[in-house]
Amino acid sequence: MHRSSMFNSALNLKRARSFFSMIFKYLLLTIMSLVPIGAFAQSQDSVNLAQKMYVAYYGRAGDPGGVNFWAAQFDESNNLDAVLSNFGNSQEYSDNFASLSHEELVTGLFQQMYNRSPGAEGLDFYVARLQSGQATLASIAKQIADGAQGSDTLSLDNKITVANAFTSRIESEQIEYGSADISSVQTLLTAVTSSASSVDTVLAEVLAWVSQSPAASDSNVIMTTNFGSIEIELFPEQAPITVANFLAYIETDFYDELIFHRVIRGFMIQGGGFDIAGSQRSTFAPIALEADNGLSNVRGTIAMARTNVPDSATSQFFINHVDNLFLDATGSDDGYAVFGRVVSGMDVVDTIANLPTIALGSFADLPAEPVTIASVVLANASTATPLAKAGPDQSANTFQAVYLNASESSDSEEGSLSYSWTSLAQPLGSSAVLYARTSANPYFTPDVAGDYVFELIVNDGTENRSTERIVISVSDLVF
Repeated sequence: MHRSSMFNSALNLKRARSFFSMIFKYLLLTIMSLVPIGAFAQSQDSVNLAQKMYVAYYGRAGDPGGVNFWAAQFDESNNLDAVLSNFGNSQEYSDNFASLSHEELVTGLFQQMYNRSPGAEGLDFYVARLQSGQATLASIAKQIADGAQGSDTLSLDNKITVANAFTSRIESEQIEYGSADISSVQTLLTAVTSSASSVDTVLAEVLAWVSQSPAASDSNVIMTTNFGSIEIELFPEQAPITVANFLAYIETDFYDELIFHRVIRGFMIQGGGFDIAGSQRSTFAPIALEADNGLSNVRGTIAMARTNVPDSATSQFFINHVDNLFLDATGSDDGYAVFGRVVSGMDVVDTIANLPTIALGSFADLPAEPVTIASVVLANASTATPLAKAGPDQSANTFQAVYLNASESSDSEEGSLSYSWTSLAQPLGSSAVLYARTSANPYFTPDVAGDYVFELIVNDGTENRSTERIVISVSDLVF
């Protein structure tokens, strides 16, 4: 073979490899985007900013719930500095970085974004801003990222691309992503540089990545609501009295059919005391306060509600929607006892926290749409609970047939569901009858204008059931 032919063959082979590498990268990114992160309902710029902060601050990809929450905060807030400051007040930061010097913190930002150390002048500048209180570490992280140039820009953009692909995969495949996985994900992102080939390599590793988070343990419980399920890891070693108390209520099915009666966006969601009629259930005796246990009221933790009396907690609990460090025990404040954290379902917590609320009777922040707890059970002993879906509220006219639809109700074990519809309220004077009330699609003909309220109960043939309500707002038919 002539040398020129050999050269052309080698060149063609190199081009072919480059072409197939480009196709591989395109297909992989396409696959990752087929099921977009539910969290990514926010603007892509805010999603990228949230992911950028996870990369810069923690050196890892964000979890779907966290990315969604912070992207929403970036979209909605007029005070970006305040949101960035809140981003840094997390348990993960306290556990891993609180003891580091200012120099080590700033150097860590550069290493995690650009795989390099800062120059002496830049290091001195940012350390001085930290020491003087002119800037928070999170705002400095954004400032460093915004000032990226050349290969630094490519490096950070590549890391965000990989981080988004990782977060998409763990959500679409419902893969556990817990504290045991953080180190391996940090290693993945460390391997991403300014070169395109590093992205190809790490994206392939993202597809092969296996979670090291343990399966549901004896100390995990699953709380099923009409908005979805929340899995909670309990901390019996740090809060033995509180966890034992919570499990005692679970053992007696105490929480079944209770509601979240106090919902404050940007603060917490509280439940475990009242039913849908507003009646309070009898409880066990109050327990001793275990607030000074080393656990902090950060986003996603669950703590016991109580009165102004320290040892007064019974059944009510709250889940922190954001970091609420002012609820922690201090020398002058008794605090509120954290006894677990949400490990799956923070998107459900976010949904509940963002519901419109009303003032009704003694309830100042009652969700306008009831949030019911179908059950709270041990995760390793639970069977899949069916999810009732009565469909969206409807508008209709008098004397026109209205069909209800429960076909979206689901049973994760794919068993057969039974349906039962009940009329809870009708306008005064109405004699409308709901027909086929044990089917998925009952119907009725409203005869009086006003609101008709129905409750759907689905059952999977065991003791597991779920409920949801629907309101049909009827107007007089105009001829």
